[in-house]
Amino acid sequence: MFYNTTSESGQVLTDFRQAAKTQDDKILAWFRFWPSCAFTPFDLQKALRMESTPITSIRRSITNLTDSGFLVKLDTKAPGLYNRPNHLWKLAK
Repeated sequence: MFYNTTSESGQVLTDFRQAAKTQDDKILAWFRFWPSCAFTPFDLQKALRMESTPITSIRRSITNLTDSGFLVKLDTKAPGLYNRPNHLWKLAK
């Protein structure tokens, strides 16, 4: 899901929505490939070679997938960028 906070329309809005869906699909596919593993947003950014994708976009995808019941957020944390703690997510059962 793309949150249209910038009031885009037409083809630009269509393109942004498709890009967001593609990110969600890539992230969900990764979790399905590694069903027993847990990852931080930074893990996914690196593993999926999405370094040019803002971490906020990856977090948005994770939130969408969590809200849709595909992922679960764990209480466990791991170091992320700048060694700051980040929650881990895994595939919902």
